Amino acid sequence: MKMYLGLAIAAATFLAAPVLACDEAKGQKRAEARSAALAEADADGDGALSTQEFAVFEDAFKRDRTAAHFAYIDADGNGLVTAEELENARPKRKHHN
Repeated sequence: MKMYLGLAIAAATFLAAPVLACDEAKGQKRAEARSAALAEADADGDGALSTQEFAVFEDAFKRDRTAAHFAYIDADGNGLVTAEELENARPKRKHHN
């Protein structure tokens, strides 16, 4: 039981981390996700977001980012994330002595 709780906490913590880095390809994907979320949220099609539409935009954008992050971590593409995949997806930090 503790292992499952630990895995759930690790997954939630890892998924909360920033999904997309600043390189050009990932920046492009982020821009595409933002455009898709804007199109989904702009209910009246006026190109601007009301307060209510902005809430929809934020939810859609977060959902898209979470899905992209999950797909990145799910190295074998089986729709499940293991502790090993979580560990392998973590950025490797250099230790300075």
